[in-house]
Amino acid sequence: EKKLSSSSLPPLKKDPEYQKYFKMLMLGLPLGAAKQAMIKDGKDCTILDLDPEKPLSDQRPNNTKQSVVGNKKKIDKAEESKKPKLVRKRLFWNSIDKSNLQGSLWSKFQSSNKSLNLSSLDYDREEFANLFTLDTTEKGRKINKNEKSDEKDAQKKKRSKKNSTIQLIHSRRQMNGSILLKSYNFDCKTLSQKVDAMDSNDLSETQLLGLMQLIPSKNEALAIRAYLPTTVSEKEHAISVLGECEKFMAAMLEVDNATGKLKFMLYQIQFQSLVESLEEDFGILQQALACVRNSDRLARLMLIALKLGNTMNAGGESGKGV
Repeated sequence: EKKLSSSSLPPLKKDPEYQKYFKMLMLGLPLGAAKQAMIKDGKDCTILDLDPEKPLSDQRPNNTKQSVVGNKKKIDKAEESKKPKLVRKRLFWNSIDKSNLQGSLWSKFQSSNKSLNLSSLDYDREEFANLFTLDTTEKGRKINKNEKSDEKDAQKKKRSKKNSTIQLIHSRRQMNGSILLKSYNFDCKTLSQKVDAMDSNDLSETQLLGLMQLIPSKNEALAIRAYLPTTVSEKEHAISVLGECEKFMAAMLEVDNATGKLKFMLYQIQFQSLVESLEEDFGILQQALACVRNSDRLARLMLIALKLGNTMNAGGESGKGV
């Protein structure tokens, strides 16, 4: 049997056994990633270090197609079969043409003749597998199924709790009001008591302005009053199933002239700053008046106007207008 000459053999980049790995490099994949793919397929990863334009026989004459020993392949396959089959989540990146890589970080890295070996990266492989892989073995499927069922149960409980809350006002106003009320250190009942007593302690100007926005409108007050029963015990239970915003509105309906009391509380907080602002304004006014009284130029201007007026009235400068 005649041996094929080196000229008749395809170059490494077109060799059917290694063609796809050299194609990975042409598409911009790192050398380390292509080598990992070869190792996974049971092939000699050092092939990628050879010249892709020459046949393998010219570069390794004693071994036309060097590969991993058959026994080692069997051992690796047996070990792989024992490992749980993991499905990794893929990243759907857009491939970029090599002509567009000029000046990029990737081209600078490749031009430095450094190889990116993923196996040398220091990271917690177990945590990585838990976060980004899914065990497809029977045992893994059972665990994943249990986790999903627990998650579904938690979602059902959350939905049932949400559905048990009665909504009486517009959903957006309810959501905004509930978010606002979380910034207070008091519950709805305590807030209504402080408003009723006009106690502005521990409340800021911004918080009082927020409470004024949550005073129920005429239609909202009618809806809440129509919903609430008359007896005390039934009323407390009915309020307990309302949302936070509706609970505050129901409590404020018990406060007489809630808007006027909130305005008074706001005035209490703003009083000192208003006084300081007025004092500053009066000080500026007093300085302006002093400048007017002590201005020589203004006095001369007024004197000229007086003389002109006397001339017009008396026909000369003998007028005695003052």
